[in-house]
Amino acid sequence: MRNKSIYATYSDQHVTVYQAFGNKIADELLLYGKFGSYFSLSRVSWIKTSFLWMMHRSEWASKRDQERIFSIQITKEGFDYILSQAVLTKFRPKIHSTSNEWKQKLNETNVLCQMDPDRDLYGNELQRKAVQLGLKNEILIKYVNEFIVGFSEITDKAKNYKRMILNNNLDISLLPLETKYSINDAVAMELGLSKGDDGQCIQESLSENN
Repeated sequence: MRNKSIYATYSDQHVTVYQAFGNKIADELLLYGKFGSYFSLSRVSWIKTSFLWMMHRSEWASKRDQERIFSIQITKEGFDYILSQAVLTKFRPKIHSTSNEWKQKLNETNVLCQMDPDRDLYGNELQRKAVQLGLKNEILIKYVNEFIVGFSEITDKAKNYKRMILNNNLDISLLPLETKYSINDAVAMELGLSKGDDGQCIQESLSENN
C-alpha cells in the first residue's frame, strides 16, 4: 500500500514547489522577476512538491514546453491555503459521500489535486504518492501575486544530475531534502492523506528502494 503523504522541502515560513515552462515563459520570468504576458492566468497551472516527480514529468528538462525548470518558494500560509481548497480529480468512494457531491466540489474549486506514484532517480515508481496541485482563477492570481516570495532556475542543475545518473555517480544527498509535510485533519480527510510528520526524508526512502 502506498504512503499517501505530502513530502516537500519547507521551513516555518516557506514551502518549495516546482514548475516547468517553455522558453518564452521562463525568459520573461527571469527578465522581469515575475510572470509576464506568456504566462496565462486563464489556464490551470500545476505545481509539484517532489523534485524527482518534476524530473520524471519533464523528462529531466527535455520535454517540449518543459525545458526550463524552476524552484519556487511560496509562503507556508499560501501553501496551506491552497491545500485547504484542493479537491481530488478522481472520485474516491472512501472519501466522498457520493459521486454527485464530488462532482459539485470539483466544479466549484479553484485547486485540483492529483496523487501519482512518486519516482526514484531512474523513473521507477516508489511506494508513496507525489502531489500535484492545479491552480486556476482566483487561486492562481493569488499564487502569482501574493504567495510567491522567490524563485530560481534549476535547469542546469537538473541536467547535470541526469548526467551523473547516467554515469552512476550521483550522490543522493545532493537532492533537495524532502520530509513529510504536516496537514490538518480536514485537509487530510478531504484528500485521503496521512497528516503527521514521521521524520522520514527523500534520501531514506530512496535508500530503501535501492
